[in-house]
Amino acid sequence: MATPPLDLAFEKLQEADFFLGLLNIASSTHKGLQTPTVIAITAGGGGVTLHEDRFPLESQISYLLSAFANGCYSALEIVRRDKDLVSYSKQFCSNHPLFYASGPKGGIRTVNTHFRTIKVNSAADINRESQDPLDELDTFFDEEFVESSIIETESIPYPFRLRYYISKNDPQDSIDLVCSSHLMDLNNFLCECRRKKSS
Repeated sequence: MATPPLDLAFEKLQEADFFLGLLNIASSTHKGLQTPTVIAITAGGGGVTLHEDRFPLESQISYLLSAFANGCYSALEIVRRDKDLVSYSKQFCSNHPLFYASGPKGGIRTVNTHFRTIKVNSAADINRESQDPLDELDTFFDEEFVESSIIETESIPYPFRLRYYISKNDPQDSIDLVCSSHLMDLNNFLCECRRKKSS
């Protein structure tokens, strides 16, 4: 028996949540995720070079943002398999242009997938957000998992932690808050789809 599309969509939501968790870990440690050391043999017999900073932190944040956005979009594409929910899925995308607007200057997912990697900017987290963070945002961030995953960090205490932004324009919410909020919106949307199907 085939898995119902909404169940598959919720699996994609979990996938997006996984990448958001990694994004939070990478940004909160200020070191990023541990990446394997790459040994490169230089051309012409020049020797061996060790590349320990293969993926700088800003690149890791950009790649994880892309993976998060693709997980979210995949959930919506799965919802569209159900002909009764196609218009709802399209409306959700229209209501969230920051992620899904089309074109080379479109949303995060569109630009990252079809045009270029979005480069993130870091800034000290000193009152930059355009709105107060909601308490519910913490539900997608497992502090115990983060603490058990971090070894020998040089974390900066919260009031001075670095946050990452899509642009240098003020005011705006940091990427972690934008993504957490979007994940909640998508979860609520999928729950609403499930209610529509069961009624």
